[in-house]
Amino acid sequence: MTTNENKDTAFNIEVLLEDIHLITIRLRKLGMISFLFTIISFAIVLLFSIQTMQRYYYYLFHLPTEFYALFFIFIIFFGMYTLIIYDRMRKKGDALFEEVSDELQWNILQSVKTEKVSDRSKKPTLKARVVLREFITTIDLPLVRGKHGMTIYFLINIVSILLFVFTNVRTIR
Repeated sequence: MTTNENKDTAFNIEVLLEDIHLITIRLRKLGMISFLFTIISFAIVLLFSIQTMQRYYYYLFHLPTEFYALFFIFIIFFGMYTLIIYDRMRKKGDALFEEVSDELQWNILQSVKTEKVSDRSKKPTLKARVVLREFITTIDLPLVRGKHGMTIYFLINIVSILLFVFTNVRTIR
């Protein structure tokens, strides 16, 4: 590999690392937003499943139950929308992570094959290792580890919708 190719590869890796870092920040924010909206929607269901709470909110704010139903629907769909965006960002980050990891491993293997002492010092930088490790720890949603986190959040939202409908059908009519 020539010196220019080494510089181009290093530049490309740095650009990709910056992209991964930005995706990591976005994933943290989207994960927290999804978590908050899921908790809020479930709390609304719990509050409105109690008939006395429905009457209390009606008399306190003088808003019809339909308003709360629309507010609840907005919360649920916005939460699901953030989950979809989260999943897209995670997939994009996974692809970048794989490419950067493969490139770094290839560079290390090439330096071992050439047996040059100057090449052996070209291990991944601390920044590269930190950014990649940070991304790996961020891809899980809050309180749910693994690939099925998004499915669990979706199920909680769907259960919230069903509970809200079944506990408020007679009130909305």
